[in-house]
Amino acid sequence: MKTKILSGLLSLTLGFFAISCGNDEDFSVATGNVMTEITTGSADVTANSAVMHGTVKGLEKQSPAAYVVGVKFGTSQDNLSELTGSLDGNTMTVSKTGLTNNTTYYYQAYVTLQGKVTYTGEVKTLVTTNAKVATKETTGGLMKATLGGTITDYPTGKDISCGIVISLSADDEAVRAGLIVANSELSGDFSFEQKGLLPGKTYYYAAYLNLGSGIVYGDVKSFTTTSHDLDVDDDFVDLGLSRKWGKYNLGASKAAEYGGLFAYGDLTGLNNSTNVSDYGQEGDIYLTNFDISHATYSKTTLPTASDFVELFNSCTYVWKTIDDVTGYEFTGPNGNKLFLPAAGSRTGNTISNKEVLGNYLTGSINKGNKDFNQSFTFGNGYADKGVSPRYTALAVRPVSTARKVALQKELMKNTWMIDIDVDGASVEFVGPVYFYGTQNSWATETNYEPVMGAWAWKPTHADTKKICPAKEYGSMKFEDDGKVTVTQIDAEGKETIQTGTYIVDETEKTVTLDIDILTPYTFSTTAGEGLTQIDSKQTKLKILSLTETAMQIAVVRTEDPCLLSINYVTDIVKNGYKAKLTCYGIPNDAADAWSSAMTRIAPIQGNQYTVKFTGQRNAGEVYIIDVENFAKDYPSAVLRVDDIKVDGSSISYDANKFFFGDIEGNGNYRIELFNKWGAGHNDAWNGVKDSPFGTGGEKTEEPVIGFTQSFEVVFTIVSLNGFTAGYTCCDSGWNSSWPDASTPLNLFTNFAPAKNVEYQITFEGSRADGMINLIEMQNLAKAFPKATFTLNKVECDNLEVSFDATKILYGDLEDKGNYRIELYNTFGSSKDNSAFAGETEGKVPALGFTSSTTVSFTVNSLY
Repeated sequence: MKTKILSGLLSLTLGFFAISCGNDEDFSVATGNVMTEITTGSADVTANSAVMHGTVKGLEKQSPAAYVVGVKFGTSQDNLSELTGSLDGNTMTVSKTGLTNNTTYYYQAYVTLQGKVTYTGEVKTLVTTNAKVATKETTGGLMKATLGGTITDYPTGKDISCGIVISLSADDEAVRAGLIVANSELSGDFSFEQKGLLPGKTYYYAAYLNLGSGIVYGDVKSFTTTSHDLDVDDDFVDLGLSRKWGKYNLGASKAAEYGGLFAYGDLTGLNNSTNVSDYGQEGDIYLTNFDISHATYSKTTLPTASDFVELFNSCTYVWKTIDDVTGYEFTGPNGNKLFLPAAGSRTGNTISNKEVLGNYLTGSINKGNKDFNQSFTFGNGYADKGVSPRYTALAVRPVSTARKVALQKELMKNTWMIDIDVDGASVEFVGPVYFYGTQNSWATETNYEPVMGAWAWKPTHADTKKICPAKEYGSMKFEDDGKVTVTQIDAEGKETIQTGTYIVDETEKTVTLDIDILTPYTFSTTAGEGLTQIDSKQTKLKILSLTETAMQIAVVRTEDPCLLSINYVTDIVKNGYKAKLTCYGIPNDAADAWSSAMTRIAPIQGNQYTVKFTGQRNAGEVYIIDVENFAKDYPSAVLRVDDIKVDGSSISYDANKFFFGDIEGNGNYRIELFNKWGAGHNDAWNGVKDSPFGTGGEKTEEPVIGFTQSFEVVFTIVSLNGFTAGYTCCDSGWNSSWPDASTPLNLFTNFAPAKNVEYQITFEGSRADGMINLIEMQNLAKAFPKATFTLNKVECDNLEVSFDATKILYGDLEDKGNYRIELYNTFGSSKDNSAFAGETEGKVPALGFTSSTTVSFTVNSLY
């Protein structure tokens, strides 16, 4: 265990010493590096002596007279005496003789500064003994090595064990703190084959004897595993999916081997810390230095959870055992096969669920809680996406960085615009023009295939404004019948419209037109001042990428040839959907009675927009916002009203009385603020049953929303895909798919915000107990900060489980925008105030079940 020192606090303390004591030694403490770490290390013992080790960091520039290092030592943890030691670099050593054989002693590293303040490490134990341990020599093989040791004069007992500690560091203390691999039994001469190692690595290892209260180590030795690289043809399987999968796990030399287990961002497979702060990556790690697959084999990367979903959804699979290794065998659409072993997982030094579960690492962080990473778990009969603590080591199956994404020419049939506006801003791309080598193509940019001579520079607009000024350039529309219309705007703003035809070559990934493609007006097929000369605007133009919202088409620069990618987005993405605010009211015979104010909105979650109607109304009768075609394209979208202003001043309203959605069934998303003929009409169809404004109640017109100058509404796209409630029921064995079951939430009843709507979630399976039990709705607390929920019932195996409703926790409990109903969480506030009886040692037996569990809850209100 490491004792971390808060450097700011220590600096203040040492600064006080310098002021109050004015001697040279005190001054050296105050101006030197602040001590940052003290660690109690291992001990080397004989029958009557011990040499104890520790690590001290931060005193490198201190005068030795300014500090004392050593251990506190004794036969009772409560009565330790100081033994002074020596410090060599960061390594502290203390020797003690005259000890009694077969006796347990306690020791604790310490540092005292100026005789005034003392810092200590963890208390550890040692046992004096005649036992001696020797480490056997070995040579490394391909992903494995035979490791062992010999032990003499050792005692026996149920708490005594032997094995190997292993590390990638040559430092003795690092080896002794390394991964512990226990031998299957206590033996004076033992050896075993350690698999799951990385290729071409030098490992350092030592045999050990664990006496229960102390450990005896052999000398540190080393070996180097055989180097190995993946062959793109022989070591991958083409299943007919979007990616090629590696034939075997990382650390395995064949398909029927479990391979190694690797925590998130751990490049060794040996990190046994269970402190999440020792795993520093809090973002996605695909194709980075922390991607263990990519760091080992540059042609590979960690798979995504979506890659696993595609594997299970697109292939047939059967649970089987091959060469004593259990897992799933997949058969792809093309008939090729792949085997994924159920390699289990490792927490600390303990491997669990081997041969039972396949727990596989992805390169994605869990956005809701960055202490967890996304993973994929499967067993005999089930498979699902999940999350795992970043310190949990999982199996790794490399996938090829190259993909097999086909060009879908149907996606071109849209209206496209260059991704730049008059302010120099882009929506989808970093900038409007990218530079590539002439060997770049769909293969390199969409399918990530390595190609000799390929290169890329993706500048912002600031670096390309000479060849692509911040202007509007027009549009380009590809249609079903091979027709294309290009509207090109030149430097003076003159608009030229051309209509022609186009042909897409799906094999070569090119497009050919009989008119000029849409380009910045500086691009020209002839040379000229201020122009960028290109070979052609029509013939066999490379398509580099194509999605539903973005497209890259490349032209060839004539001088110093390279590809210039013109980056396009659809007109909807660039200019957005039309959002029209209509304010019909008194006087209803005004010339602008049914006129609308209009703004455009992009389909980007979290974006806020304002639409403002100018004119005059004495009272309101029909006040609505219609976003054209938005509900058709995003049927689960949710919009929220943030503010309403009358003549520039905000007014009060009850958003629970608004109506939202495709109210008229025409594909438009409507926000109905007040509509006498709308979803909230009264029985006579001549007014609103309960007005959201003023005193509320039935009204045929609403004077509160009358205005003399303007009426303004601010609204936000809070979700494009709706909301889902996921129930996690994780037991003390860390069994969970995070969440284990979920249900979509319909937050609107007859287009009105939900009030008192009940939901239930059922998970079929088993759990030994309850350790983390919670219902979570991603981003809902951010979308609706005033939303309230109530937990109604919990059932395990169809039997109701009683709980204290006052102790259930609700809300944005982690300040991450997610709404949580926390039943019990051994890592949360509910641990110390459990709503369920029988809680013990961080788990709730009553939340265990053998076949199913059901939770029901109510959405009380959103506002």
